[in-house]
Amino acid sequence: MKSAGKYDSLVLDLQKAWKLDGDTLIGGYLFKRETGRTFFTNIEAKRTSNAVYASYTKQFTNRFNATFGVRGDFISDDVKNQNVVLPQLQTDYKIDDNTAWYVNIGRAFQMPSIDPVDHEDTGVDLKPEKGWNYETGLKLSRGDESWKIALYHMNMHDKLGWKLGDDDRYYLYNKGDFRNTGIEVEYDRRLSEAWGVKLGVSFSNPEIKDPSGTNEWTQDASRIGTTISLDYHRAKWQGNLTFR
Repeated sequence: MKSAGKYDSLVLDLQKAWKLDGDTLIGGYLFKRETGRTFFTNIEAKRTSNAVYASYTKQFTNRFNATFGVRGDFISDDVKNQNVVLPQLQTDYKIDDNTAWYVNIGRAFQMPSIDPVDHEDTGVDLKPEKGWNYETGLKLSRGDESWKIALYHMNMHDKLGWKLGDDDRYYLYNKGDFRNTGIEVEYDRRLSEAWGVKLGVSFSNPEIKDPSGTNEWTQDASRIGTTISLDYHRAKWQGNLTFR
């Protein structure tokens, strides 16, 4: 495995909301600083992120609203700086008092995890994972129970993953282009005022394109996924236990 190390992060998130004749405007600023240092070789890696974001929710009718959002990330990294704009559109249509149909479209972006060993190795040229997510589905609620049925598709470039090197250590690398289309069903039930349980199952087709240039799509992960989660929420205390 990789050399053991110490990792620290500092996060500051400031947010303000305004009510505008039934509509809502939210603006905010996010600061994040990450550092990592190996125990034995004293190699250090640093990353600082500044982000500004805004979203505007327009209530078109009593049943229909749409949220337009945008976020700008400005990332200072030891390997390569990144500046990226992430737009998002979400709509929500209330079919009746218990049923809603939603659509969510957004650009996705993820930096490689900060690692001192990778940052010291000049031969490592990791790219951020980026692409688009599309999701639509129904939300149904009946008392203490709720259901969510969703169809989704994601199309990503430079997907990040782990591989075993010749030295028996795992290294982060860009696997190639990634796509996945599937359906997810989620059931949520409140057991009491504090406790709740959530069950989920998904059927999908995750595929990765061979980056060597063959342009062949191959299965990247399991097509069936399950989730069981036990949640606790009382006053300011919140926790969950999840099995996948």
